[in-house]
Amino acid sequence: MSRIIAVILFFGYLSVASAETGLPVVRLTTNYGAIDVELYKDEAPETVASFLGYVDSGFYTNTLFHRIIDNFMIQGGGYSLGYQKKSTQPPVRNESGNRLSNKLGTIAMARTNAPHSATSQFFINVRNNSFLDFRMQEVNPVNTLRQSQLGIQDPLSGKLATNDCHGNPIMSDTLSRTMSSDNSNEDYTCLMQAILHDDNYSLDSALEECLASFDKLKQAGQIKPDGTCSEYINSRHAALKPVYVKWGYTVFGRVVQGMDVVAQLQSVPTGANGPFNRDAPLDPVIIQSIERVSSQPI
Repeated sequence: MSRIIAVILFFGYLSVASAETGLPVVRLTTNYGAIDVELYKDEAPETVASFLGYVDSGFYTNTLFHRIIDNFMIQGGGYSLGYQKKSTQPPVRNESGNRLSNKLGTIAMARTNAPHSATSQFFINVRNNSFLDFRMQEVNPVNTLRQSQLGIQDPLSGKLATNDCHGNPIMSDTLSRTMSSDNSNEDYTCLMQAILHDDNYSLDSALEECLASFDKLKQAGQIKPDGTCSEYINSRHAALKPVYVKWGYTVFGRVVQGMDVVAQLQSVPTGANGPFNRDAPLDPVIIQSIERVSSQPI
């Protein structure tokens, strides 16, 4: 009981502070009460846009919180009443590299073991679950991350890719093959498109961007006093580095009101129900609707 009271008091404070953030807010109305969630549109833009697409279409009306694990999380958004699995839109790209942590009260995308498989299902963390977070380290054959993928990172932007622009997995020799390729400019463009998540990236666009911000780049020390944009672009390509990536679960918002409802939900009796042999509420926990309660743009 003391843990539940602490949670309620903590999120009562957050609900007051959230009014000044200017972020979109949605209300999950359940048969236990309402939960207001603030969405991080800047840190997880593709995830928030996808989620709000489901919200605006009424997809979540009369769906279930179908998986609840006390002192871990509550998960919903994929099954209608009677445990019928709903058809979804295509998966959204994993944005857990935003480095937002799966802390108490945050909302994150559920997915399969495939990192870029999230569609409509989400979960609310009812404790700090940092083991669900994104992890990355530079290549070290002695101490690699478990269940990791090899990727390539652009140190300047911090962005990375585990597949090239054609969808091919990054391999240990991808960079060396790119550097020695007869079509190295095209291959580097392909890599940068994947890393920056920008299909319009090209050497010409990079050159135009550099020329437009040439003085700022010099002041920041990214271009030498007597340097050129061509040298800057070449040095950026040369700085690409291999990394090991363990994809996390994308955090895209936080509960700002109604954590008392979440506290109730995490404690409902669970067991076998519908297609699940455990962790399903024995009595339905219904998401009656999810609707915007602010008109902030995404």
